[in-house]
Amino acid sequence: MMKNRQLILIISVVITLIALFVIVTSEAATEWLLEQWTHIFWAIVFAIVAGVLIHYFQLKIAHKPKISQDTVTIESKAVLAMLILPNDHEIRITEKETVFGREDLTGVVSVDNLLFIGRKHFKIVRRNDGLYIQDLGTKNGTMLNGDALQQTKSRKLKNEDKILVANVVEVKYVET
Repeated sequence: MMKNRQLILIISVVITLIALFVIVTSEAATEWLLEQWTHIFWAIVFAIVAGVLIHYFQLKIAHKPKISQDTVTIESKAVLAMLILPNDHEIRITEKETVFGREDLTGVVSVDNLLFIGRKHFKIVRRNDGLYIQDLGTKNGTMLNGDALQQTKSRKLKNEDKILVANVVEVKYVET
């Protein structure tokens, strides 16, 4: 990647030098260049500053997908439990309250079936006596071991519980 950028930079410099040589050898171009050099200078400075700012905002402020935020962990948190997806990937539950939705199941479920899963579909909450699951009022619902979850009520999770999300994908709850 770095070599490509260096190659593009070298090519740009060579083309610029050739264009400057052609301009300098022409008297009319030289005369115009002497009159307009300050405008050209400030245009180049402005272009460089704009390019640096655009690059900065692209790297620092651009939205990062949730999956990349979850897979790169800088500090280690205690894993309370895990959800095992059909493709054997794991979603680790480390927070007191974790909301799950279609973004968490991207790549596991077909794009057509993702439409049945809510953006915020269900949540798992830690309480003193364990972890609980609650459906977040979704149209297609959430089932725990074959029983539909009611929107306002949460149910305690047990090791090896099966969670069916929107009748589309089944995940397994595993305690650690």
